[in-house]
Amino acid sequence: MNDASRPPDPPPPDPPPHDPPPHDGVYAASVGRWTTNGTLARVHYRREVPSTQLWANEVIDASTDRFPQLFLTDIQTAGVGRRGKRWYSDASQLAMTLVIASPDSVAHGNARRVGLVSIAVAAHVAAAIETVTPNKVGLKWPNDVYLSNAGSWRKVGGILVQRPSTLPPAPLLIGIGINTGQPPNEPTLPAAPTDPDAPTDPDEAPAAGLNLSSGDREKLLGQLVESLVNPHFGREASLAESLDRFRSRCILQGQRISLREGDSDRLQTVFCTGVRSDGSLGIRCDAGRERNLHSGEVNRLRPTS
Repeated sequence: MNDASRPPDPPPPDPPPHDPPPHDGVYAASVGRWTTNGTLARVHYRREVPSTQLWANEVIDASTDRFPQLFLTDIQTAGVGRRGKRWYSDASQLAMTLVIASPDSVAHGNARRVGLVSIAVAAHVAAAIETVTPNKVGLKWPNDVYLSNAGSWRKVGGILVQRPSTLPPAPLLIGIGINTGQPPNEPTLPAAPTDPDAPTDPDEAPAAGLNLSSGDREKLLGQLVESLVNPHFGREASLAESLDRFRSRCILQGQRISLREGDSDRLQTVFCTGVRSDGSLGIRCDAGRERNLHSGEVNRLRPTS
């Protein structure tokens, strides 16, 4: 039979709605339920990736894909943080990127509205963590999650919300990393500098860990996914409610903080007046001038004796 008369090859089969279940079945029940009932269009899993955000960005085709889609990994070797920071996470941590259709509030390319959605994600993450731990959860603008531990705040997770393009129908990529295991082995606080007026950063203290059972890890993932794929998430009324929840947990409110803007190495000391309605951070400098901060690196100041 020549090539002209040979029947065409059959089309490849549709991919399964999810890859092999992660964590030897820790999340298997949720993964199966979400893909069966339509909560998620697809779940992607790999044992190890450099970054779930980069992976999702490579895989997603906004013009043809259905959302939401979840990207899960056990080990993340070069996780993407704000301002180019890199984060490593092992199998004791939850590392995920949830890709959702852009809510109407950010669908027309307003980059600052994405910042407000990031605030809303942080509020949802805090509420989810509080379902699996008795400890109080605090939030540091714009996207760090802290756990109250023996009278101090220790970082337990972080969030990065990105929109690959300002053109519709670009989705939102919601990256979440939470230390669900034991506290990582990190160095203790550095010694206070000799200059008593120099900013010192208690946020460099050893990170916290939730030390969750397998059941609570699955519960936490479930709370996160189901709250963020809710059709009301990202709408104006929902954003306003989430903003109030963020404010109630903000660990910078009413504190003197250090500020680094842009690519500058210069640290400023300012006073935090709170999170504004557009998601920016209100600050007041020593001269009394107030302004709203839309980007920058901020940290609490460790009291010096």
